[in-house]
Amino acid sequence: MRSPDSEGGHEAYSVSWAMPGIIDATMDNLVMFQQTNALLMGRVTYEGLTTFWPFQEGDWADAMNKTRKYVATRNSECEVKWGIIKIRSRS
Repeated sequence: MRSPDSEGGHEAYSVSWAMPGIIDATMDNLVMFQQTNALLMGRVTYEGLTTFWPFQEGDWADAMNKTRKYVATRNSECEVKWGIIKIRSRS
């Protein structure tokens, strides 16, 4: 939620009033994610993430981009290029 500034505009988002400790928890999650060996996801999730993460910078982007990805799909035409190993269902 944005807080109104003195001129009736808005400041940057601030969540500290709503969720104390959210910044600490975010950093804890980043450390945990950096230690993850792989992610398992479906094709639709994979395709959505590929439109965002490969073009980002920073600690979260570095962790997301270098982590091995396993994609479960029945779509034999699914292109998987973003740090992954493809898993295909038998259906």
